[in-house]
Amino acid sequence: MKTFRIYIDFDGRREDGEYLDGRKVQAKDEDEAWEKFYKKFAIELDLFGAGYWIGEVDNE
Repeated sequence: MKTFRIYIDFDGRREDGEYLDGRKVQAKDEDEAWEKFYKKFAIELDLFGAGYWIGEVDNE
């Protein structure tokens, strides 16, 4: 299992990789991570629209 985090694009510069308060999930891939995040935080993710992405956490 890998660790994934929600990254938010607050300023329009995606390469910044800002992230939202350390929310993480364990999943086998990004698709499974998205499903887990969406089950827990559907309202928040809908509010972000296209301004977020799911990414693997390095070195964990």
